[in-house]
Amino acid sequence: MDEPPSARPDPGPPAWLGIEGLADRIGGFAWVEARLFEELGRWSVADTDPAAQALWATTSRHCAWHARLWHDHLPDSPALAADGRVREPRAWASFAEAFATAGPDRLQRFVGAIALPLVAGYDELAANLGPVADAATARLIRFVRADHLAALTTARQLAAEHSPSGVDPT
Repeated sequence: MDEPPSARPDPGPPAWLGIEGLADRIGGFAWVEARLFEELGRWSVADTDPAAQALWATTSRHCAWHARLWHDHLPDSPALAADGRVREPRAWASFAEAFATAGPDRLQRFVGAIALPLVAGYDELAANLGPVADAATARLIRFVRADHLAALTTARQLAAEHSPSGVDPT
């Protein structure tokens, strides 16, 4: 039986990331955003629906910008070797598969396998930031997250329009 909330131990403050952990996460997001730029750019050419093409092209360009923002946000300490931290995060092992297996269901793939996990990753990082030292990172997360939520909303609308029942299949 579950304990009432008042009887549960207080989990305490969030486990804030240290400078190395934060640099790794920022480098991972720079890598993810750069891959999104490349892959969504390919989708913008391959898709036959003009509205989807516009979504992929716009989101691709946003991701290129996000990648630059994340890269510029890496710590500049020589001890942290910032460029070596821009690499595929382990948590994104299925990332390439989402692009490789996407065909006519690109909108659904984008929503379920790409955009939602990415927003969740940004939410997780935001929850593990220190309130003062990481304020600039928190602002960047809010900004980038808003772009991805806008793309997610558009993808869901397009998916619903293309669904035979008119219901969002994502």
